Amino acid sequence: MIATCSNDHFVVWDTKLKQPVRSAPMTDIEGLISGPNCGAAFSPDGTTVAFGVGGKIRLFSLGMKKTEFEASQVGQIKRITYTSDGKFLVAFQDGETTFLDPSTGETVWTTLSGGGAISANAKHLVGTNGSTSTIEIWDIDRREITDSFDLYVPLYVGSLMVTATIAVSPDATHVATILEDHTVRVWDTVLKREVFALTGRIADDNRASPPCIAYSPDGLLILTCASDGTVQLWDAKTGDHRATLKGRNASTFKVTSGAFSGNSRFVVTSDTKGDITLWDASPVKAFTDWNATGGIPHASLDKDGHAIPVFSPKTGIAGGEEAAISMRDVRTGAVIADARVSRDVYDMQVCQRDNRVLILSDGAVEVRDRTLSKIEFREKMEKANTPVFSPDCSKIAFVDSSDLGNEVIRIFSTAADGKELSHFVIPDKVDEWDGNDLDHMGVVGSLTFSNDGNLVVVGIDDTISIMDATNLKELKKIEPHRGVLVLAVLSPDNHFLVSAAKGGASFVWSMEAGKPLKDLAAENVVKARFSKDGERLVTVSGTPLGFTSLNRDVAIWDTRDFEQVGLVHHSRTVEDAAFTQGRDYLLTTAEGGEVRMTALYRNLDELVAHSKTLSVRDLRTQASGLIPRL
Repeated sequence: MIATCSNDHFVVWDTKLKQPVRSAPMTDIEGLISGPNCGAAFSPDGTTVAFGVGGKIRLFSLGMKKTEFEASQVGQIKRITYTSDGKFLVAFQDGETTFLDPSTGETVWTTLSGGGAISANAKHLVGTNGSTSTIEIWDIDRREITDSFDLYVPLYVGSLMVTATIAVSPDATHVATILEDHTVRVWDTVLKREVFALTGRIADDNRASPPCIAYSPDGLLILTCASDGTVQLWDAKTGDHRATLKGRNASTFKVTSGAFSGNSRFVVTSDTKGDITLWDASPVKAFTDWNATGGIPHASLDKDGHAIPVFSPKTGIAGGEEAAISMRDVRTGAVIADARVSRDVYDMQVCQRDNRVLILSDGAVEVRDRTLSKIEFREKMEKANTPVFSPDCSKIAFVDSSDLGNEVIRIFSTAADGKELSHFVIPDKVDEWDGNDLDHMGVVGSLTFSNDGNLVVVGIDDTISIMDATNLKELKKIEPHRGVLVLAVLSPDNHFLVSAAKGGASFVWSMEAGKPLKDLAAENVVKARFSKDGERLVTVSGTPLGFTSLNRDVAIWDTRDFEQVGLVHHSRTVEDAAFTQGRDYLLTTAEGGEVRMTALYRNLDELVAHSKTLSVRDLRTQASGLIPRL
């Protein structure tokens, strides 16, 4: 369940039904002080929900069938929370923090420390004093300040002021603050110094004082809300950017709050439209990062999602050591199988049925068994490119560029006989265009099978050709594209086709109509893949010349409307990306042999706060609480 409060109603939502299960009007509170800030929190045992607005706090038993009590005046409330042991209900106001008895609503004690946060072990309150430039650490049991320090940043004249809420790590050893220089900075409360600043993804217009910040209860992540309407997730230990949570309305409606569930499994966000979005974060702990140490990894996973192929070039003076190919554990980089090769390898793909490996090397196209030691198919080819398995791996297709004239698409059987099944000679358009248009040279830019294996999709110059996979007879042609094609990818259900051209334009096409549905809001896309369920698309962008140089962001798209819903930032130039284990993880390979597995936050669809039964309009959600057992 999720609890929200607005300027009109308190509401408890069922996250499975995506419907309100109970609501109460705020006007029932006698002497209510109106204001834009409000708070909502569940008790640790999940039996009670507390709402606070203006200067009043109201508690209900779960289901809101019974009003437990209404707290006395405590001042203008910004946020409320329970301590994890359930001993106190805490109200945060301007310049002070009030601890209340959750059974009676009576004030137990009040501190003159504002903008604070409670540690997950319920032992410490971390807040700011009246100057908002000094951090104070309170012992809750002893009700006294045990330590304090100034927010001093080198090369900055004077101390920086805290402009919004702070967050504290579960053990109170670190605190995250939003400061007047528009940065989020993390401080070590023991050493009393800055550890790092979260500036990598909060820049330019995104730096304008994110309105929310929080640690996950397990202490692994920090959440910030940026002014561009997105939520950013950061590694709490290193400060590295982990993910961008971007709702479907992010460009129009800005995020106003965000919170973790008690077990760190979910994130909930609300926006200025009044919509609540729930994100599944269950796989977030399984994040890995390793380097192939001079090798070239390929973003092609085996059928179980456990291994990827890596090519290690010759090393030493004049290539003194032999080159090698290997299958590596995707989480650790450990070698599972390997073999020596005498030629350079340009591409490696793993069959999703039996883990055989398709290898494009200098002078040959071959298929090896899962141990890499046995060659099951080999075709000598002076110059080939764009190799691909059919979905059942009974065929391979590639482009033969050996002839200096026309390129040829060839399809071979991967059975023991390895015979050629069909071929198609690409028409040479140079004569047709008098050799004056380099966009029409009869060059294949992309080649792929449809998910059912019945079709072959070929990008030739600026034209997409749909062919019968049996005889390579052209069935449909989509033309012209804006520029020379570098990719054309079919969705798993064959309903959509995503294409991209060198230099910019990317489109989503209706396969049935053969017409573009919309422009994909991404420039210079060089790689694209659908998830197996077809509900997500991942794209890698490069430079206008089609290279991936300097690109460090991977975009994730919702295929219901092909709007961007996520952005994964990489520390190095990204070369390829693919979904694995459904769409819970993203595999990226980057320059220098870097391999990264990133756990993705799944958008569980918006919980729309507008409700006809409530007759509420413009419901502006300001804060939200998550029941710990969610």
